[in-house]
Amino acid sequence: MVIHKLISIFLLLPWVSACGMEELVLQQDAPIIVIATQKQIDNIKVVPNSYLVMFKTEKPDLFLTHATFLTEFKFHYSWLQDSYLADSRIKNLDYITTLDMSDPKDVPSEDGLGVPRTLQLAWDGGSEEDLLGSLVTVDFATNEMAKQVLEEWEAQGKIWYAEPNYYNEKKDRFNEAKTAYETADIWWHKAINLYEAFETLSRREIPPHPSDEDIVPPVIAVLDSGLQINHPGLEGRIWQNNSPGVSGCPNDINGCNTTEGEKGVLGTGDVTPFGTVDGRCPTSDENKSTASTCGHGSHVAGIIGGKLDESAPSGGVCPVCKIMAIRIIANAGGKGLASDAAILRGMKYLTLFKAKNNAAVRVVNSSFGKYTRVRSVGLLVSALKKKPHEVVIVGAAGNEDSMRRNYPAGFSDTIAVAAVQQGGAKAPYSNFGPWVDVAAPGGNINFDRGIFSTVDTGNSKYKAQQGTSMAAPVVSGILGLILSIDPNRSFTDLRNSIILGSNRDALYGKDQAEGFNYNFYYPQVGGESVRRPLLGAGMLDANAAILGKGTGINIGTISRIKSGCSVLGLDDRAGIMGLLVLLSPGLFFIFNFLSKSLSKL
Repeated sequence: MVIHKLISIFLLLPWVSACGMEELVLQQDAPIIVIATQKQIDNIKVVPNSYLVMFKTEKPDLFLTHATFLTEFKFHYSWLQDSYLADSRIKNLDYITTLDMSDPKDVPSEDGLGVPRTLQLAWDGGSEEDLLGSLVTVDFATNEMAKQVLEEWEAQGKIWYAEPNYYNEKKDRFNEAKTAYETADIWWHKAINLYEAFETLSRREIPPHPSDEDIVPPVIAVLDSGLQINHPGLEGRIWQNNSPGVSGCPNDINGCNTTEGEKGVLGTGDVTPFGTVDGRCPTSDENKSTASTCGHGSHVAGIIGGKLDESAPSGGVCPVCKIMAIRIIANAGGKGLASDAAILRGMKYLTLFKAKNNAAVRVVNSSFGKYTRVRSVGLLVSALKKKPHEVVIVGAAGNEDSMRRNYPAGFSDTIAVAAVQQGGAKAPYSNFGPWVDVAAPGGNINFDRGIFSTVDTGNSKYKAQQGTSMAAPVVSGILGLILSIDPNRSFTDLRNSIILGSNRDALYGKDQAEGFNYNFYYPQVGGESVRRPLLGAGMLDANAAILGKGTGINIGTISRIKSGCSVLGLDDRAGIMGLLVLLSPGLFFIFNFLSKSLSKL
């Protein structure tokens, strides 16, 4: 019997660890009183001088059943009036209800709704009495008097907690975005179903926090050539550090230049683009060797979260995202190149920000790469996907029209993005192959269908570019949209949202006139039952990714060509535990039968 139980537990372990259990975690550091700020009052975010106060009731028998609310109100209002209305600083009291404060299961534990410190003892199971609270709206003469009185009540132990009487409004940012983006009529927005995604988000969106200043937007790190921070198309979209210098990068107000890292520091806060001249990037005529590199990071940032400009036409896919600038490009023999050390320092930098005091980075855009696989970068990429970081790295597949893996996109823990042109055909330059995860619009300026985005060259504020460098930030921006409504979505769920939410039928064959050609992008190797995807799971579909629905092929279940091997093997992400998970149901019943038979001997 002991052997039987041990075998059963061992075979069930993969299932238990895969499913996991959610624990009720109650915050222990929520303040007893929260005072409205002057900004909240001026911006009409709170009812002036009005607070919701949970008073401690003095008698357990006050929790009575009343025939009507009027009798309940009179019963409670009498003792509230006698106890508090004599204070001239209080203008009015309005009783709402009485609650049992001893049961933690009745109080939500979401972010921002933590447990007041005074409730800790009440919730530790040490008291058998009902601990009651009367919820009352209290109007004060001024906000200063409110602060004064509430602090007195806290010191005297008269209240469980107090908080401002917030106004609530539907923040339908995405519905407004849908209308504006539809008017702009940009081809690659339509290609990824961005309008439908905004409509879906509009239906789901509720204010995550009671005031605008409390909203923590998704932060996407752009590892690139730097950003033109003052570009009008990026106004209000650049991340700002709440605690510059603490991360080990001095003066890192908007990010870090990790090309200047040295002993004890990760870099400097100067994220000005490589090759900038007088605050702008040179044109090709002025300096051909640095022109394209200089504006690369700003162009990528604009695709992720730039402001809509119909005249360009340009607009980022995630208008609620913030961009963290991590400059990894420096001068090397007259060229702008990124060293592995700068990349590694950049990845280390973004891990130093936590959601408590600075929005945590969950998405990294890497529109750069090379064919060489570097072990150190691979190890850090793998570490970033794990808790507590759960960072998704989005990598450009490369522009050599080759099947060779381009890194870091080629690592199995990233999302490798190929590029398509208008109409859904593979862009002529885009790399492809079984290692690619998804396809997204990258443009083709030969057909006057490039991706317009933010680059200040002095002559113009916007520029059309093409490449998988433009396709990757489209995916990064959609991940930002998903995080805007579900900031706690896991690494695996985020990755699967993009891949399984893709649209396989949006891809076309050699030209659009042929229509969708399944065999062209998903060839079948002789003797195999599955097809090999060359452009990943399909075309990125923003709406399907948010909804978790799509026709994308789960390429994680399809064998890939393993690096260093010439034969097809198990997927890189599948290990012995994954194999056990797949086989454990059958093995469980076999061992169960054998162990029971042995126990009878």
